[in-house]
Amino acid sequence: EAQGLGNQDLGPMFAQLGTMGALSGHVGMTYQAPFDETRRRATAAVARLAVEQARARLEQARQSALGAAQTQLVRDAAARRQLELATQTAQIAERQWRAAADRLGTGSATALAVREAEQELRSARLRVARARVDLVRAGVELDHLTGRLLARYDLGAGRPGPVALRDGSQK
Repeated sequence: EAQGLGNQDLGPMFAQLGTMGALSGHVGMTYQAPFDETRRRATAAVARLAVEQARARLEQARQSALGAAQTQLVRDAAARRQLELATQTAQIAERQWRAAADRLGTGSATALAVREAEQELRSARLRVARARVDLVRAGVELDHLTGRLLARYDLGAGRPGPVALRDGSQK
């Protein structure tokens, strides 16, 4: 550290530096005391609280995932039932259409009745197709929630792997 009288004029500063009159020495030491018991307990309490909060967040995430999976299971079952009922409705609509066509052939029905039965049959078949889509969608969502969806794909190679179907076969 160098100090001198060169505040206003630089000459005296250089003169003092030349005679070593502007040098001083300083020795210092930093000491950090170890934690006392109170601080250590407070730090431990903060750490325990952080662990408890993390456990609570983990349990909340588990419950949320479980609730989502249970909801999706209900949707999957409802989609299955909807498909079953739509299929039965389509079968009934087809029998009614055939009966109307047979009655038209015997002259006991009009072409309009056959046309209406045909439209009912188309609507019923459309409901079956929609129910199938809903069932597939519910299955994909359920597979996503359970982690089985990602297992179907080989992400390392960048291309899809074999797809495991719900009946156990692969596509």
